[in-house]
Amino acid sequence: PVSSAKNDALIWGAAPQAPVVKPSEPLITFGAKSLGLPEPAPQAVSQAQGAIALKVSVHIQGLGDREFGSQEWAGTRGQSKGIEGFSIALASPIPGLKLEYMAHLAGVGDTPWIDAGQYVGTRNENRRVEGFAVRLVGAESVKYDVCYVGHIQDMGDTPILSDGKYCGTRGKALRVEAMKAWIQAK
Repeated sequence: PVSSAKNDALIWGAAPQAPVVKPSEPLITFGAKSLGLPEPAPQAVSQAQGAIALKVSVHIQGLGDREFGSQEWAGTRGQSKGIEGFSIALASPIPGLKLEYMAHLAGVGDTPWIDAGQYVGTRNENRRVEGFAVRLVGAESVKYDVCYVGHIQDMGDTPILSDGKYCGTRGKALRVEAMKAWIQAK
């Protein structure tokens, strides 16, 4: 018998069978078919008309470099593996439109803004990316928004951010485990 509601109780023996409840989304989710697992069902973000294709490359802790596309989770979710670095590029160049990004690296801090296609971060140093931001520049940038989401350790998915707003944390030692980015017409 339990004398107080504050006490824990442990019952030995066979427990009654509870119905198995399957989660609506897998507990472990990878970002792309390139990792050999099916992509989860699309969520609130859908491919917008006028979207521009991106190439996203990430270096995943313990797994190495992987390639992803627009609106794919680049990295892992639920695997406790951080992104150590990344690069983002337009799949096809557009005159007057350039992409730039920056990252906040553990033990380093904020990097400068760098041009599309250049790698930011480290490889095989266990130095996590803790946050990032992406922006568009050039004469054509007024016609588009760049949007992105991060999956942060112990926090989950961030809200959708855009146009240079910081995504992640600083000074909390929390890793970015995955990111998703896309460009859409305004």
